[in-house]
Amino acid sequence: MKLAAMCLYDQDLLELPDILDCLQMSRRTFYRTQKLWLDTGNVGRHRFELHSCPRILQIDDIQYLE
Repeated sequence: MKLAAMCLYDQDLLELPDILDCLQMSRRTFYRTQKLWLDTGNVGRHRFELHSCPRILQIDDIQYLE
């Protein structure tokens, strides 16, 4: 959706109020996305964080302990 908004706006296919209305996007979200688009060439942020606890023991370590 964000990429579509950037393409529509960059190519002057629709006016900004029409884009915001059609895509149900706030003006603030549009401008935040546009800044990210201009800075990185991408509309999404990269997340490099881990989502789980790091594994300290390998399977061989666990089998040894058992």
